[in-house]
Amino acid sequence: MIFPFRLRRVLTTFLYLIFFHASSQDSKQADSLKLVLKDKPLNDSTELFVLERVARLSSSPEDIIYYSEMLLSLAVLSQTRFYKSKAHQYLGGAYRLQGDLTKSLNHLFSGAEIAKDLDSSQILGEIYIEIASSYTQNKDSRNALTYNDKAVRIFRQTDDEQQLAITLLNTGFDHYTLNSLDTALNYYNEAAPIFQEIGLEIGKAYTIGNRALVYWKKGDYPTAKKDLLQAIEMLKPLGDQYGMADYYNQLGAIYLEQGQSKSAIYFTEKGLEMAIPEDLKEQVRDASLLLSKLYKEQGDFKRAYVYQEQYFAYKDSIQDRETTQRLADLRTDFEVGQK
Repeated sequence: MIFPFRLRRVLTTFLYLIFFHASSQDSKQADSLKLVLKDKPLNDSTELFVLERVARLSSSPEDIIYYSEMLLSLAVLSQTRFYKSKAHQYLGGAYRLQGDLTKSLNHLFSGAEIAKDLDSSQILGEIYIEIASSYTQNKDSRNALTYNDKAVRIFRQTDDEQQLAITLLNTGFDHYTLNSLDTALNYYNEAAPIFQEIGLEIGKAYTIGNRALVYWKKGDYPTAKKDLLQAIEMLKPLGDQYGMADYYNQLGAIYLEQGQSKSAIYFTEKGLEMAIPEDLKEQVRDASLLLSKLYKEQGDFKRAYVYQEQYFAYKDSIQDRETTQRLADLRTDFEVGQK
C-alpha cells in the first residue's frame, strides 16, 4: 500500500505510503491555522506560509483542494514559485485520492517542472513519489516504478531518511504488484530499520502491513493475517483511515481466498465503512467488488447486485481506457519537455 506521505499510495490495489494522510494531531493544527486565516488580515508572505501548512496538514481531499487552490492563486499573483510548486503537489495528491488521475498528474507534472527550475531536489523527489502513486492507482506499476526509482536516487543523495524510507516502501510495493516478491521484501526490509530509527510509527505500520501482503502471496496465511491486524492496530491511534480501510479489504480478500465467507464479509464491510465517509474511491471500489462476490456466493443476489453496481460506478470514476492513454501521454509530454 502506498504510504500516506504527509510527514513529512487491495484486492490487487495497493497499500502505499502516500503524501496525503494527516494524523489527528495534524488535523487539529490545520483547524487552528484556518482560524488564523479567518480572523486576522495577513500580508502575502504570512498568508502563503499559513495556506501551505493548512493544505499540507488537512485530512480530507476537499479541504486540501480548497486551500491548495487558494495557495496557488496567491502564489501566482505574488510570483512565488516555491509555493506554486507546493500547491500543485498537494492538488495532485488530493485529486488522486478522489480518483481524478488526469487532474492529479496535470498538477504533479506542473509542480515537477517548477521544482526542476528551482533546482529543488527535495520537492521534485516528493512530487515523483506522488506521480508514482497516481500511476499505481491506475494499475500501471511499470510507470510507477520509473518515478519511484527516480525518487529513490534523489533521496539516497540527501540526508532525508524519512523520505528515503517512504520511497523504498513504495518501490517495494511496485515490485509486489509485478509479482517480484523477493525484490519487494528486500525494499521493505531496507525501509524497516530506517522507520525504526527515526521513530515513524505510521511507516513501521505500513511496512508490517505491506510485508503481510507478500507473505499472503507466498502462501503464509497465518502470518499475513496476524501482521495485517497488527498494522491496523498501529494505525488506529494515528487516525489513518486510508490505511485501515485498505488493510481491512486485504483481510477480506484473504478470508475469501480461504473460503471463510463470514470473516471475509466482516472485515470487508469494516473497510467499506471507513472508506465511504473519507471518499476513498479506490477502497470503496475494491470493497464493493469483494462484497458482490461474497454475497453472490451466499445466494443473496439482491445485495450482490447493489454492490456490483457500486463497484462499476467507482471503477468507472477511477480508471478507463481513455484515462490510461491520457496518463501515458502526460508522462510522454513531461519527459520530452525535460529533454
